[in-house]
Amino acid sequence: MKILAIGATGFAGSRVTRQLIAQGHQVARFHRGNTTASDSDSIVHFYGTRNQLPNFKAQFEQFAPDVVLDIIPFTEAQAQDVVQVLGGFTQRIVAISSGDVYRNYEGFAGPG
Repeated sequence: MKILAIGATGFAGSRVTRQLIAQGHQVARFHRGNTTASDSDSIVHFYGTRNQLPNFKAQFEQFAPDVVLDIIPFTEAQAQDVVQVLGGFTQRIVAISSGDVYRNYEGFAGPG
């Protein structure tokens, strides 16, 4: 499959994309370009920020991802942008977020 990963250069995303490549998938990353990964030769790169996502719609459509993997969408608006820009030509959009973990962190840590 063709997979477009938004972000995916940090701790979780780099491991996920490495696994996808090992399984034979074609991976593209949309990211700021601040982080380089050792597997970058086998990945297509689109450089930009999240608020520039609509500017890349034609390029994403040309890549034609079967799946869009959004690593850590921080806000509802960011998630909506992904659906709005990519929802018309991809089969699936998957969002990975640690928001639930941080929301319950105070409960886990106990009274301070």
